[in-house]
Amino acid sequence: MQQYLWTMLLVFLIMVGWIMVQHVARVFAARHPELGPFREEGAGCGTHCGCARGRCQNKEDCPEAKEKITLSEEEPHASS
Repeated sequence: MQQYLWTMLLVFLIMVGWIMVQHVARVFAARHPELGPFREEGAGCGTHCGCARGRCQNKEDCPEAKEKITLSEEEPHASS
């Protein structure tokens, strides 16, 4: 029983620790706006959403998709 209680306490402390890490990251982002907005984990567009393949739903947050769009919109150069 004692091991069960210690395990529950440990899980709770890990969750509280993660919440504190997120808070510190938000405060840091608020103090340093030149580094860009704070991105929540799982939010926005990351490498897991298909940006590299151009299938991103949220293209304004996806630098890979922006780069791909600008490259595809450029006129092809005529080769001599």
